[in-house]
Amino acid sequence: MHSTSIPRARSARTSTALVAVLALVAGFLSVVVSATAASAAGTAVVSLTFDDGNVDQKTAADLLSARGQVGTFYVNSGTIGTAGFMSKADLLALEAAGHEVGGHTVTHPDLATLPAAEVKREVCQDRSTLKGWGLKVRSFAYPFASMSATAKQTVKDCGYNSARNLGDIESRFGCAGCAKAETIPPADPYETKALDQHDDTWTLDDLKAGVTNAEAASGGWVQYTFHRVCASGCGELNVTPTVLAQFLDWLKARGTETRTVGAVVGGDDKPAVDGGTSTPNPDASGLTNPGFETLVEAGKPVCWQTNGWGSNTAAFDLVSPGRTGSRAGRVRMTAYTDGDAKWTPALDLGSCAPEAVKGAQYAIRGWYKSTVPTQYEVYLRNTAGTWSYWTSSPSFPASAGWSSAAFTTPAIPDDTTGISFGLNIGAVGEIVVDDFSIASTKPLSAATVAPTAPDGTDGWYRTAPKVTVTTSTANASREYSVVSGQWRTYTAPVTIAEGPSTFAHRARTFNATGDATTMTFKVDTVKPTVSGTFDAATRKATVNALDATSGVATREYRIDAGAWTPYTAAFALDGGAHTVTMRATDAAGNVSDEKTLAVAKAPVVTSATVAPATANGQNGWYSSAPKVTLEVESGAPGTVAEYRLGNGPWTAYSAPFTVPDGDAAVQYRGRDASETEAAHTLALKVDTTAPTLDTAFDDETRRLTVTAGDVTSGLASVQYRIGTGPWTDYTEPVAVGTKATSVDVRATDKAGHVTDRSVPVAKVVLQSKAALDPKDPDGKAGWYVKAPQLVLSVLRGGDDARLEYSLDGTTWKSYSAPVALPEGRTKVEYRSVDDSETEPTRSLDVAVDTKAPKVTATWDASSRAVTVEATDDGSGVASVEYRVGDGAWTPYTKPVPAGDEAATIEARATDEAGNVSDPTSVKAPVKVDAARITVRLSDSSVRLGTKVAGIVAVGSARGASSGTVDVLVDGRKVSRLTLRKGAAAFSLRTDRLRVGRHALTFRYAGDRVTSAGEKKVALAIGKARPKVELTLNRRSAGTGDRLVAKVRLSVAGTSLRPTGTVRLSIGGRTVTVRVSERDRGRVSLRLRAPSRPGSFTVKASYRGSSSYLKADDTVRLRVR
Repeated sequence: MHSTSIPRARSARTSTALVAVLALVAGFLSVVVSATAASAAGTAVVSLTFDDGNVDQKTAADLLSARGQVGTFYVNSGTIGTAGFMSKADLLALEAAGHEVGGHTVTHPDLATLPAAEVKREVCQDRSTLKGWGLKVRSFAYPFASMSATAKQTVKDCGYNSARNLGDIESRFGCAGCAKAETIPPADPYETKALDQHDDTWTLDDLKAGVTNAEAASGGWVQYTFHRVCASGCGELNVTPTVLAQFLDWLKARGTETRTVGAVVGGDDKPAVDGGTSTPNPDASGLTNPGFETLVEAGKPVCWQTNGWGSNTAAFDLVSPGRTGSRAGRVRMTAYTDGDAKWTPALDLGSCAPEAVKGAQYAIRGWYKSTVPTQYEVYLRNTAGTWSYWTSSPSFPASAGWSSAAFTTPAIPDDTTGISFGLNIGAVGEIVVDDFSIASTKPLSAATVAPTAPDGTDGWYRTAPKVTVTTSTANASREYSVVSGQWRTYTAPVTIAEGPSTFAHRARTFNATGDATTMTFKVDTVKPTVSGTFDAATRKATVNALDATSGVATREYRIDAGAWTPYTAAFALDGGAHTVTMRATDAAGNVSDEKTLAVAKAPVVTSATVAPATANGQNGWYSSAPKVTLEVESGAPGTVAEYRLGNGPWTAYSAPFTVPDGDAAVQYRGRDASETEAAHTLALKVDTTAPTLDTAFDDETRRLTVTAGDVTSGLASVQYRIGTGPWTDYTEPVAVGTKATSVDVRATDKAGHVTDRSVPVAKVVLQSKAALDPKDPDGKAGWYVKAPQLVLSVLRGGDDARLEYSLDGTTWKSYSAPVALPEGRTKVEYRSVDDSETEPTRSLDVAVDTKAPKVTATWDASSRAVTVEATDDGSGVASVEYRVGDGAWTPYTKPVPAGDEAATIEARATDEAGNVSDPTSVKAPVKVDAARITVRLSDSSVRLGTKVAGIVAVGSARGASSGTVDVLVDGRKVSRLTLRKGAAAFSLRTDRLRVGRHALTFRYAGDRVTSAGEKKVALAIGKARPKVELTLNRRSAGTGDRLVAKVRLSVAGTSLRPTGTVRLSIGGRTVTVRVSERDRGRVSLRLRAPSRPGSFTVKASYRGSSSYLKADDTVRLRVR
């Protein structure tokens, strides 16, 4: 049995479904320091590794890569791609950057508590998944540093070359007298030794000591184990990026080599090993151990685990009697904020959790007694082995006696392999549960096909498939239907007939019929037939094929002994004699027998193609040079074509040729060694040149003369138009007139070519004028302190001339009346326009400031001075002045001192335009002295649980101060002190603080003559030194006798009760137990005496925690 925390979002306690998300065990970071066998004595080689694949480990990877260092990342494949963890792309990027990716199981379970088959699935399936993603996987790390002989052998059998454990190397934090480093190669590569895990009590010097201690002991391999990597908020098992970077820089600066774990241990990347599948072995209830009756050695129920989420305190145990047997599961909740707790069938990879089938619905039933309402929570396992919350039942009421709780699930979704559930408790109270069952609401059937996949193409079977139908439902019969026909009783495998068809199967019991599953088949076991024809007129061959079932997919042919060619359409053959071979393939992949077709020699025939095919000009003329292409359509091999222009010489044809300008005939023919074809004639008229066109404009007479010509097809017309007027035939020079700005002319030849031209005609130039009112600035330095007006006028232009203006590049506006100008410096642009012309832009600059400056005066209590600031959005500040009381105005150059007495200080400003602001004033208060705070502690470094005493004193330049002082620990107020003659004593408890450094803040509130203030001091709290007391119920026993060991954990002089892990070892066997707060430092363990007589040492080792050091105790046991 193991426990998993399953946090989930929660709705009201009604029948509304609850939403949950499976949270797997938190990841951790490991740093490994190693040395190769080839390294000199005293030299350490550093390997940096990271566990669990948390997304914040990418920060560590960036730090490594930036320094040319490499690391090994141990990941759980079941969490990759989920919230808070890296993605597959991240892992591939790590390996591409030179890092190593290692295995850490699918779901991060305690391997020492699992059956052998489940251990194999966790280890082998994890490695197979990672390798399936394209990764090289050679190294492994045990989750929780928990292992067994079975786990070690399984890691080796699954193809790993090494596996890491923890806590067997000496450091400041434990394992005194142990080795300072692992050997190279390690004595046991499947249980490599490592330091204790890093926590927030470690310093940079502790990290460095791991390397230097190894070097002092002749070198070796030292493994550091970290958890999270973030600046803050990641818990006590966290290393900050700053400290990690400092450690990496230290390693690099001293020249320490870094390598991956795989590089240190060596070995090949072996093939993946199948983890196997497991079908649970339930009884008639559908579960293994449905009533908590069967226990494992530790006294916990087989195939059950405790689950919960949220902020609450819950205790799990077994009670007797049960509803029908001797045991039932109980959960007692003593404190509750949110979340829940529950017993569930183990969320494993297949040993215990019931199977789930896609589309099935499951009836869940159990019995309970509770003081509060309860409901089922249901979880599903996907094909990757990841568990997640799925759905919840309606609520069941509290019940003093045994009550039945039944719930039918929705249909199981895709990608699901397992199901688990439990009746929860979500309030302070108690619930007892027993006698659970689960069953599909309908009988289920399944089918297999031989061959398992289509052996043809495109999903077709070329071998008639046989279907075998099975059922997992007890006492169910099997039925099948072919092509939606009647249902028949299944007795033996069914052979599927030729052609497309469907096969449906289902299971049936005496009272229920399961859902039908329909399978689609396409079967074609017969070859297609092929034939061919030849058209002597076109010299083209056609390939025909027929297939009555899957249809013809491809046809092929080859000419004589040539290569096979896909057939798409009738293909042409040259004039020689040939043999054409044909074959066809149907959609299922069946290939026909080959057929042949004999082809006789052909006569010589040539043809010509003109592009474009018809004249593209006017009057039968080509306006672009036509291109003639000759083709020998048939004839014996070696037949050539030839042509000539007019009565010119015959020319051998090699490529398409262009016909030149003119009215001429083109002749062509074909010829071989024994025959010359009769010549063919093409009559073509070609004119590719546009007419010539010239113009002349007389400014005096404003007349335009046009001259045009064409030497090939001749002119068809010459025309002109004025402005946008109509086109007119040109016969004599054209009078343009005074308003025209352009004249268009064009000439067209008989082939349709057009030459055109636009002739510009000049017109009168526009001119405008601008003035300001008043004319001259009325302020200083050229500034207007009263807004002036802009006045525009037209100096030259026609009746249609008008004015426009723009201020600072804004949109042009029509001018109709004088315009008031705005504040500031403005660039005024103006121009005149008419219907056909725009005057070049003119401009002038105007400065306007009609507003006084703005003045602020600020009192600074620390310097007892007044600071004056002045701004002006217009012309800018010219001067600033001040006066104290009724004194004279004085130029301001620096802050004005106020002295120790109260005073009134006024200030004013003048801008560059001459505007003067109204005065502003500030009143200075009487001077108050600063507080001086001193703190004396009895001790600034103590162990957890020790009281700290001290004195705080407050005074100022005027002597001792009065009032109160608040005491804060890490920002949280713990007490308030009242000063007597400027001092107060205090005492602090440390048993409720965490191990590490704390900030003590003493915050003084101030009095009439002393200001408020605070003083901070540091307090360091170290781990408490625990005591382990081991007792046995007897000191002498027979071989194999059952013994009871009791372990008590305490801290002398305090009420502290340590929590964490205790290992009990005897005769080479080790039992591990976790001590929680509810155990109050006391645990009992059952064990067996060794199977051989003798005197044995029984050792209880407390592994320590973030708050407590390690400790152990031993007793002697005599075995008879």
